[in-house]
Amino acid sequence: MALQATIRLPGPLRAVAPLVAPGEQASAERVAMEAELEQRLAAAQQQLQAERKKLAGAMAAIQDAAGQLRQLHADILAEGERQLADLAVQIARKVLMQEIQAGRYEIDPIVAEALRHVPARHEAVVHLHPDDHAACQMVGQLAGEAEGIRFVADPNVPRAECAIETPEGVVEAAIESHLSQIARALGDEE
Repeated sequence: MALQATIRLPGPLRAVAPLVAPGEQASAERVAMEAELEQRLAAAQQQLQAERKKLAGAMAAIQDAAGQLRQLHADILAEGERQLADLAVQIARKVLMQEIQAGRYEIDPIVAEALRHVPARHEAVVHLHPDDHAACQMVGQLAGEAEGIRFVADPNVPRAECAIETPEGVVEAAIESHLSQIARALGDEE
């Protein structure tokens, strides 16, 4: 024989919340807090990545600006050096012109240097300013010693300069050409 049992309830059945043991409830709250912390951590990591990208962009902009600043500095220095060289040549020109006007120069070394550029055993005509022609001691010295070298007073030649005609061409000892060489040399040093 089978046993039968009947259970009588005092009232109608209603929804009952599942019963969770106290340890299990704490575990559910912990899981919820961990999930919230993970969400916050993920959001913070995304924000950190965004900030890193912004910082990398700012660093690139700073490096670019620093490079441009270095180039500007180099350009300013180069321009300053060029202007300084130009100023030095202008000052030299003024000083030379004052010395020439005052007659404080010797024409013989100028003519001797120019004659060094003339091939040997060639006829040459040395053109000098009339004042320099009168002061040039080489006129008398070389006239008897060097064949084919003649000295001519030429008002078209500036003082402290000379022009030497040879069959191959003209050798000039001109102040402006010397100053131009100096200016080029100063410019090449940059």
